[in-house]
Amino acid sequence: MAWVLATLATYAGGVVADEQAVPSELEADIERLMEVTKAADMGRQFGDLMAQQMVQLTGVDTPESVARCRDIAAETITELLSDGSLLDELVPIYARHFTHQDVRNMIAFYETPLGRKMLEVTPRIMQESMQLGQQWALRVMPGVQEKVTARLKAEGLID
Repeated sequence: MAWVLATLATYAGGVVADEQAVPSELEADIERLMEVTKAADMGRQFGDLMAQQMVQLTGVDTPESVARCRDIAAETITELLSDGSLLDELVPIYARHFTHQDVRNMIAFYETPLGRKMLEVTPRIMQESMQLGQQWALRVMPGVQEKVTARLKAEGLID
């Protein structure tokens, strides 16, 4: 779960953190939770996805320029993640939503075989789920569009 929050914060371009100071013991345990859940690794993986998007946005089209653009984007994102500022912004968010005991319980869970398995398979489950969602959307969108249009017409909102 920690990696999901780190990934979302990475994608959102930063988070405005609560101004209240987090007790140092809680902060250390939140950082330990992020270490146990490999939140930084997930952030890097998300950074790789962002790098792929950057390739598309730049419009480079030769294999060499695509590869170089991906490398430059990945390096830039890695540099941004390495300074620890994202972690500093995430700690107060965790502290706001989880008690210290919650954090300790999550650490204990993720250190179990089941917790480690969950960390291992969750990215694959998310990827497969996203692919399924895209396929599902392609299947149902024509019907949804037809129904929405019909209702808007019936209510006189469109011609």
